[in-house]
Amino acid sequence: MSKPLAKPQVKPQQPSQPRPQPQQQPQKRQRVDFDSELLGRYVSIKMLDGSIIQGTVTDCTRFWLRVLSGEKVVFVHKAAIVWIEVSAVKK
Repeated sequence: MSKPLAKPQVKPQQPSQPRPQPQQQPQKRQRVDFDSELLGRYVSIKMLDGSIIQGTVTDCTRFWLRVLSGEKVVFVHKAAIVWIEVSAVKK
């Protein structure tokens, strides 16, 4: 004869505990740039290749500066900039 099937064991219900809240991740710091200080200002920009561009900054994006240099418009990639000097007086 075969054995009778065992009854499944049922665990007694425990009182429900509140779930722990997931930890809030700290907010990312906002990127700090100085684009607003450069807009409309006459600047000298030294590039990685050693050249210097002088002109008025007319627009800024995340990666580019648009500089009006004499009669030309020059688009400068920010990664290629060594330093920027803001001139008090247009030369």
